[in-house]
Amino acid sequence: MVARIQPTVTPFAAERLADLKRKVRLHPIIVKVWKEFLTEDERQRVTTSTRMGPDIVDIWAKLKKVSPEQAVIEIARKTNFLFPDEDQDLLRHLGFSRNTRGQNTKQTKPVFGADGILKLGDRILRIVPRKKIKTKPELLLQAFQAAKWVTEIANPFPGKDVQYLHNAVRQTNKNLACIRFSVLGGGTSVTWTRT
Repeated sequence: MVARIQPTVTPFAAERLADLKRKVRLHPIIVKVWKEFLTEDERQRVTTSTRMGPDIVDIWAKLKKVSPEQAVIEIARKTNFLFPDEDQDLLRHLGFSRNTRGQNTKQTKPVFGADGILKLGDRILRIVPRKKIKTKPELLLQAFQAAKWVTEIANPFPGKDVQYLHNAVRQTNKNLACIRFSVLGGGTSVTWTRT
């Protein structure tokens, strides 16, 4: 089990974890986890145990010797509800001090280049036309790029009203593939997540 430090749970991390808990408990996901991600020996241990289940999160946590939060995140990662590095961000926000398995994982985060192209790996997510005066989407994407694509940043338009931020997020999400931006905390911060 990974050491847990004092958590600094952001509203986004709490909401994301709650959403993932709901998703990993959907019947098709439970079946997938049972058939594809548990070994025959593990399935046998579950069926003969009176201490495990029937909840898939409880089963995973006890079999893999991790916390329920880590179990949700591991199942979500295996069932493609998370980006490859998003699990580490969530674990950090929940107060876990290092990778759950002690591995070095390849970081896969979006990149917004000076050419106005937003990419995730080799995939182009959106092209932002370059103009003399920077557009709201360009400013928002530059703010996330400067913050190295952490999942949540403070409002990058502090001198503007909340509607300005909502418009920037709406315009940035237009014709955007794979990820979505959202306003949190009544306009105090912005987050991105996969779709």
